[in-house]
Amino acid sequence: MADPRVPHPHPQPPSRVGASARVLVPIVGVLAVSTAVFALLWLLSPLPGADGRARGRQIAARAGARRLTLVEGGLEESGPQLALETALATADFAKLLEQLLALASAQEASQQAEAFFRSNAGQNATPAVTLTFPQDDGQTETVDLYCVDAQRHLCYGRVGGTGQAVAIPDETYRVLAGVLARLSGDTLGSFALPYHVPLSDAVRQQVGKVQHALVATTVADDARRQLQAAATSGASGAHVTVGRADALTVRATLRLSAGLAMARGVAEALDRASPKITSRHLDAVADAKAVKPLAAAVQHSPEELGDVLVLQVGERSRVLPASTLVSREALPDGSQGPERFAGTDVLTKALADLFADRGRVCFAVGHGERRLETTGGGGLSRSAGRLRGRGFRVSELDLARAATIPKDCAALVLAGPTRPLGAAAEKAIAAYVAAGGRVALMLDPPKGVVPLVALLQRHGIAVPKPTEALVDSRGDLEPGLLLLHLARDTGFTASWTRRPAIFLTGCALTVGDAQVEGAEAMAVARSLDPGAQPPPVLIAASRSTRGKGHKLLVFGDVDVFSNRVLSSPLAPGNLPLLLDALTWLAE
Repeated sequence: MADPRVPHPHPQPPSRVGASARVLVPIVGVLAVSTAVFALLWLLSPLPGADGRARGRQIAARAGARRLTLVEGGLEESGPQLALETALATADFAKLLEQLLALASAQEASQQAEAFFRSNAGQNATPAVTLTFPQDDGQTETVDLYCVDAQRHLCYGRVGGTGQAVAIPDETYRVLAGVLARLSGDTLGSFALPYHVPLSDAVRQQVGKVQHALVATTVADDARRQLQAAATSGASGAHVTVGRADALTVRATLRLSAGLAMARGVAEALDRASPKITSRHLDAVADAKAVKPLAAAVQHSPEELGDVLVLQVGERSRVLPASTLVSREALPDGSQGPERFAGTDVLTKALADLFADRGRVCFAVGHGERRLETTGGGGLSRSAGRLRGRGFRVSELDLARAATIPKDCAALVLAGPTRPLGAAAEKAIAAYVAAGGRVALMLDPPKGVVPLVALLQRHGIAVPKPTEALVDSRGDLEPGLLLLHLARDTGFTASWTRRPAIFLTGCALTVGDAQVEGAEAMAVARSLDPGAQPPPVLIAASRSTRGKGHKLLVFGDVDVFSNRVLSSPLAPGNLPLLLDALTWLAE
């Protein structure tokens, strides 16, 4: 019996299905197993039937409402039609039947399959694809396939005649599903299986901490946007297949990315793991009315919620791009292998963030600073909301009245003061830093107000020209943007966001030797300006070299964290930069 995991070379186009056994071979990597198909409206209509004439034994493949019947016998001269019934030459039929019989007799990894069907997930699962085919004794056999185990890379199913649980390599099913998809006219994804994502012990430990209602939501991107991107690029995208049904009709099928398919598996696994967790799946277009309030609750724009997994507990939330849940290994020939689940660490960290208490972050007021609750373009309400979602307690501190910095203040933020702080406030901050306090200063050029000059100089940081902005694009986000380049040799910035971040009116900082014993100053980020040598420093830091001690962060611009900039698609990395920076500062 042939090994169904070994594909035959040289696939034939659908229009010559009966010519050779080579038709049974899919193009490697064309079909990645996923949970659902996004189809254009015409794909929602039932496929037209063939003439119904029986021509021998039959193989049936059913996925939801879609059914493909393959009949043994000769082909019409015009070739197979995209229909519920397609004729296969006897040799091709026999090779496909060999593969199906091999599935029904699979013994390898059956213990994993039995364990799946004993689990809560398996007991509640329903078949995603059913294959019915003849046996040598003239009777028919059925194999029900339920899901793909994203960690073990196995497809779990049951043999209808015996009820035996079977597990087959997902590559085997990918080959077979590619065959069936092409025989149905290249309706890619019609025979896709959902992902089953077993939760690791580390994730289950975090799930055990859930005390309040947690909602795990997946949001699928606009399928039309994917199709448009594929059309304008001049090539079919990884998740778009275009085929011709007949001389006048072109069919386009879009399916979920592997990342989002796995995200759905994660959401459903979390739902099963705790009665306090519920899952739901939204479509960016069909469920736009539900996506809009979700976006507002997690401080994102609706356009940012595409192919994501959103975790919410009260006001706290984490938005995980589906792409962070998968990885692809390079094959020896240099090509990319199939997508693999790689989200255990990402999911564990996200859940830990939801339940973490990162302490109180105090935003100074009283000297013209940006305000937390201001929802206008210059305000920081978006930043405040996301900080609360990261587990910080955020509040304002009036430095004009406070004689000292509260002991429970994990970090003090001065967000663009426009008036001098005064001697008393500067003395209080200096004492706070000397005792191991953490301070973030965000400048607001070209106004030129630089508080804490003496303190910064002692720690090796200076602002030589505070009234000179490197660029001035306050009226428009387009001109004069400063793209930020984070240093990776500082150690602590290695885990910070790599998404593009921009500065608007930043002023240059300088970094030198610290005068304070046990302190080191460093450049954290520079402008990616090829015309400046060396590129100007836009973020600088000073920290204690003696364990848990003081930390200082100076940003050459405060506008980069304003509502206006954070809502711009030109600055996808600005908010992650703020979250990463203040998380490090308060640690």
